[in-house]
Amino acid sequence: MQVGMVYLPTGNSGGRPERVAVVTKLITEILKGGRSLNIVAGDFNYVPDKWSRFSGDPPDYTGDGDAGESRSMATQFKRLELQELEQVAFTYRFEECRSRIDRVYTNLGRHAWLDKDIGCVALDWDDDLSRHRPIAAFKRSNVDATMYERPIQNDEVGGKEWSR
Repeated sequence: MQVGMVYLPTGNSGGRPERVAVVTKLITEILKGGRSLNIVAGDFNYVPDKWSRFSGDPPDYTGDGDAGESRSMATQFKRLELQELEQVAFTYRFEECRSRIDRVYTNLGRHAWLDKDIGCVALDWDDDLSRHRPIAAFKRSNVDATMYERPIQNDEVGGKEWSR
């Protein structure tokens, strides 16, 4: 397993090339480790789609400004087959702006989702600590109690009582 943590540069002017360069370098290093479970998480400081930033006067969804950067990052993430563990809550707030810039990506295969509950959630805000709210990724069993019931035993099948 390989885990990459990022806190990418901020800002719309000059920050974009640096963010793409950092992610490109990180992905290149992770690729050197060979095939494994990969997780990349952190503060990406750009939004992946229009609906991930709400700001302006009048307020509106304004994430389209990051569309080019989002496409560049998606190209890098594909190198590791990374997909976002999506959660829809905003993770950053300042004055009238809300953004979903803190995220988790993984290359967990589809087979891993068959019997597991896998996802990401935004936790409570704590304005005394940060303008960001923490996020938590999880992979846990989604087995319900009925799966632990005792199965029918071979010696219990058949006989006079069985045909009723």
